[in-house]
Amino acid sequence: SESSSRERLEGYKKALYEHDIKVNKDLIKISNWEISGGFNSTIELMKIFPKTPSAIFLANTLMALGSLTALKKLNLKVPEDIALVSFDNLDISEVVDPPLTTLNKAADKVGKLAAELLYNKLQSNNAEYKNIRELIIKQELCIRKSCGCNK
Repeated sequence: SESSSRERLEGYKKALYEHDIKVNKDLIKISNWEISGGFNSTIELMKIFPKTPSAIFLANTLMALGSLTALKKLNLKVPEDIALVSFDNLDISEVVDPPLTTLNKAADKVGKLAAELLYNKLQSNNAEYKNIRELIIKQELCIRKSCGCNK
């Protein structure tokens, strides 16, 4: 979704800022969240580099699959030549070659927590439940072969 895309981009920028790394807008490619978006963005990105970057971070697993295909077309091996990391952790992340390192968005935890909050809000006059506006749920990093971390 547009809000997820915006939040992920802001999180990326915030992480760079926290590590005193300047945001290079040329390295951020906005596209659709499909396999074709990952493929086309990767091809575009690789054209601007004089040498292969160390890693590509993608907004979701489908885009990572497209990126993986583009990198293979460019004769680049993941993770030997370049690392690949994405969000979502779809089931296919574990079985693609190489298995993708992903951030698990913990949809099951979000759903369970939302149901509990709604139930408590409906059942209680407690102000604590009436004033909740935003919760932050930590995501799990699923480290697999595409990042090269387990060499």
